Amino acid sequence: MQKQRVVCIFALNSVLLLAGCRTPPAPTVVVPVAAPTVTKTVPVVATAFVLPPEGQRRAQALAAFANGRIAELNKDAADAVEHYLAAAQLEPDNEALQMRTAQGLLQQNRNQEALALLRNLAARHPDSDRALLWLALAYQATDQGDKAAAIYGKLLKLAPDRPEHYLKLATILVTQGRDEEAQRLLERALQRAPHTPDLFRAYADLFARTAIRARSVPAAHAARQRGLDVMEEATREHPKDNALLTGLAELYIADGQFAKAFACHASLEARISEQLPFRSRIAQSYAGGGQREAAIGFFERGVQERPQDERAWFYLGELHEDAGDAVRAEIAFRRAAEHAAAPLNATRLAVFLLTHSQTNAALQAVAAGLTRWPENALLLQFQAYLHIEQQAYAQAMADFARSLRALRKKPDATIPAELFSRYAVAAFKAGKSEDCVDLLVQGAQLDDAVTIGFIQELFAAKDPADARVLARLLQKVAARLPANPNPLIHLGFVRYAAQDHAAALRTFEQAQQVAEHHGGAVFNSAFYFWFGASCERCGQFERGEKLLLRCLELEPDHAEALNYLAYMWSEKRLHLDRALEFSRRALRQDPENGAFLDTLGWIFFQLGRFHDALAPLQKAAEMTPEDATVAEHLGDLYLQLNQPAQALKYWTNAYQLDSKNDTLAQKLRAHGLDPAKALLPPPPTGKAPPPAKPAT
Repeated sequence: MQKQRVVCIFALNSVLLLAGCRTPPAPTVVVPVAAPTVTKTVPVVATAFVLPPEGQRRAQALAAFANGRIAELNKDAADAVEHYLAAAQLEPDNEALQMRTAQGLLQQNRNQEALALLRNLAARHPDSDRALLWLALAYQATDQGDKAAAIYGKLLKLAPDRPEHYLKLATILVTQGRDEEAQRLLERALQRAPHTPDLFRAYADLFARTAIRARSVPAAHAARQRGLDVMEEATREHPKDNALLTGLAELYIADGQFAKAFACHASLEARISEQLPFRSRIAQSYAGGGQREAAIGFFERGVQERPQDERAWFYLGELHEDAGDAVRAEIAFRRAAEHAAAPLNATRLAVFLLTHSQTNAALQAVAAGLTRWPENALLLQFQAYLHIEQQAYAQAMADFARSLRALRKKPDATIPAELFSRYAVAAFKAGKSEDCVDLLVQGAQLDDAVTIGFIQELFAAKDPADARVLARLLQKVAARLPANPNPLIHLGFVRYAAQDHAAALRTFEQAQQVAEHHGGAVFNSAFYFWFGASCERCGQFERGEKLLLRCLELEPDHAEALNYLAYMWSEKRLHLDRALEFSRRALRQDPENGAFLDTLGWIFFQLGRFHDALAPLQKAAEMTPEDATVAEHLGDLYLQLNQPAQALKYWTNAYQLDSKNDTLAQKLRAHGLDPAKALLPPPPTGKAPPPAKPAT
């Protein structure tokens, strides 16, 4: 019954989508004439319900679309696209259906089919801005800028008041180095379209680019001034837009107008108060564009005129630190903290001191801040971090507890995930395992990042004993949260990292069961990657393959999954062309990854392209000299290249790294080398040591 209900819901959604803006014609129905009254029973013959050809096509399209929706529910994106494509071919004028199908094709890298579908839709509906927009976006997605630009030109003729079309076309023109055309286009946009913040920003950015390329100082200043005129107008029209005000300040800095930039930043800080990273970032913006020394001079004069200006001292500290002048930076940060009306500057001083290995001085700075603001949660957390640094875990726990109480007194306060994760680390290090579990349970109910941060902190220490205890803790957390699959997912990862692949697989299966039983959980690409990898390690090849492909459906550029599948297939000599494609896609994202290079080389080896395999395998061996598999692959390759001495060299290296590898032992024996001798240190060279230098 539940399954039937789901199908009915999909059918209803399909009807709504396929209906579009048209009313379907009424079906042809033959109505029987009422039978006359007779004295004996007359059999009633049911009359057939007949759909015209158009109705039949729509019914078939409806069925195909419903099957596509069901395939999506079953996480089968490839099958869903096939059903959508069938529906789209039956309903070529349904814009929503055509666009949905094209999107699926693009996600499957079936670019030419998607473009053909959208070109056909645009040809059938030449005045449809939606059809043209989707075609333009598809051209952009497939790096066909000229064709996309032509479509945006048509869109602007249809709708000259749409700022987003001007912006898209201007972006393409800038990418092609046609800045002057982009500038004229945006000038036209400001005359015809609503003045959106994005339109102002894009127009001003073009003048900033012109200033950078200017060949003289006056020309650069003139271009920047035009950009400033645009941004000043923008901030008058959109006074509450922080991004516009930030952009205006950046232009002022580039033009050396530091006082005006400082005033802009004062307004921004008033809107976004008590955020240390934000204040540091805007202070550091004065160092850009070669303006750092001039900005330092401006703020030096400012603190001489206004010695209690804590903002000017703070900005000066950031600029001195950026210039590598730690002495002047410390003086400025101390003065900023001294004159501060809020605890932000005390925290920045402590961060600076800790960065320069002055932990005790940092603790003193925080203590001074807590004297003035004893219930400040940020200062208490920082003091806790410093106590963790000094391995004073009980004191750190006390600080975290005070910080948590202070935050809970504020109804609108957000408790950061890092507080719980570091608090749990302090409890773990203090040997308070039950407190640690309590904190992880509380944190997991607020944000899954708490458990992730806790695990990352402990794995950074690389202590095997911690890893074993960590697994037991996560088991307790999972038991306390039986409806939450996330603790089990994290436990599965920990077990996989500890190379207990069978236990990891069971744990991922449990997480999946919990999610199915309690509903609502949506797994991400990372879950499917580690689940699939666990299956493969346990010999469940086909199941692992499906899970890794599901990972790529959710995240097509997941480099680890691309490489893992490519290597799996290469080991079994399956789908080698596709494996080669996946390997290259992984390397495009991380070209210096030794494992990825090994995969590429090994696929070439399996394809019999031995000369192509040499360069990636040699580079992989250089980058990962402790990897026995890479060394073995390179040895195998040298044998195929008829270089047995080199093959023996790399097999020997591999066997020294992995002396339990029977396959390597057999290769060594087959080529006349006793594996036991391969483990012996090399004999002395017989050369006498160089004579000692005479004493002077």
